Amino acid sequence: MSNLTDALRAALNAARKAQQKDRTLVLGTILANVKNRELELGRDPTDDEVVEVLRRESRSAVKHTINTARRSAPISQRWS
Repeated sequence: MSNLTDALRAALNAARKAQQKDRTLVLGTILANVKNRELELGRDPTDDEVVEVLRRESRSAVKHTINTARRSAPISQRWS
């Protein structure tokens, strides 16, 4: 297991203990995606591979936020 994965797990446990629901949700989702990557590779991902998972998920989150903002804006204020 990579050092980065260990750090993410430790952060998840700390968030759970502090009852930080949003942080727990985000870290849990990230770790689930890291686990999916591990299953794809058939081995523990390296720190670089974990960073790639984080990059992919951050891009996805940005796209989701933009699309949500577009849908919630009044029609006269929507982007193209």
